[in-house]
Amino acid sequence: MCQHVAFGSGQGFVTGTDDPDDAWPDAWCDECDNRLMANGGEWNDEIEALAQVTLLCAGCYEAARERNWKP
Repeated sequence: MCQHVAFGSGQGFVTGTDDPDDAWPDAWCDECDNRLMANGGEWNDEIEALAQVTLLCAGCYEAARERNWKP
């Protein structure tokens, strides 16, 4: 999960999968997604540095998803 979703609120919530069996897929915010899409959907060093990917436990993941989800 990017740092913006892990520690922020209202940042958007984007995942790399629609697999219903993956309860906690990799996730990132709208800004990281914009940069990722501008790069053809490929992660690179610059985007990874911006994202500062962070691992969260299931409970913290759920809380971050709720804080950042935009219907």
